[in-house]
Amino acid sequence: MPCIAIVFFHKKIYYSIGTVNLIGGYGIFAYIYFIDQGERFPYFLEDYWGNIINFTACQFIFFFVFFITNSRTEKLKLYYEQIQRTERLKNTGQLAAAVAHEIRNPITVVKGFLQLYEEDQLIPMKSKQHFQLMLDELDLAEKVISDFLSLAKPNTEKTPVSNVNDTVHSVVELLSSYASANNIIFSLSIHDNINVHCSKVEMKQLLVNFIKNAIEATDKKDGIIKISTELHESKLHLLIEDNGIGMDNEEMEKIGTPFYSLKSNGTGLGLMICYNIIENYNGSIKFSSEKGKGTKVTIQFQIAR
Repeated sequence: MPCIAIVFFHKKIYYSIGTVNLIGGYGIFAYIYFIDQGERFPYFLEDYWGNIINFTACQFIFFFVFFITNSRTEKLKLYYEQIQRTERLKNTGQLAAAVAHEIRNPITVVKGFLQLYEEDQLIPMKSKQHFQLMLDELDLAEKVISDFLSLAKPNTEKTPVSNVNDTVHSVVELLSSYASANNIIFSLSIHDNINVHCSKVEMKQLLVNFIKNAIEATDKKDGIIKISTELHESKLHLLIEDNGIGMDNEEMEKIGTPFYSLKSNGTGLGLMICYNIIENYNGSIKFSSEKGKGTKVTIQFQIAR
């Protein structure tokens, strides 16, 4: 019976069958010893304890084989997921670099002419009233392009350090009005004086993306977003948890894929940038979610001693 469970590489099936096998096996031994007393199965009593030891050893061997094969399967699965994520980042980075390069040049030309016309005294002021707005929008477009390029540009600078508590409170203050408009409150439990390897600007970018997603995924009147930290040796886990609509397993598998988003007007590139940022600092991002109950994001940082 345990051999059948090993074929499926399924923990619940193995443990269920293994438990039934142990109870049944020891139950038979008890029946032979106390009730049968060697009438129908005399050969069992000839070496009663030897048979029990043999049966127990077989179960242990089955468990050992299952444990080794299951551990290997889990490692291969994790390795495969890492390869997929790396490949997605590589492809998106190349795409982002190519598109951004082609778009940046015409934007620079248009921005240059607008600045030139803005200073031209021959053009009436009434015609210039929207020039600044256009320049601001072009600046925003350039910032978006820079974000695209950050997907392809390797981080060669010295690893910066930022304070988690200060950065989290700064982002929460920034998004508090947006959360209030959606009847959502924040619950914070952050360690003091913990610095991690990540620039303050990029950490803000990470938090804004995840907290904004949590706000938009929470449509309840009693919406709450919990932000907390946990220490694990040399690593800090930053947890962002909401009680929103949640995701199923199929949706979670596609998270981080270019141009995949659960929002009607989303592009999915925000999460790609987040993955790229955190991997530059040897961190990780993990999702756990249940449909209708909410989502928890765990961002792992390296603590700066």
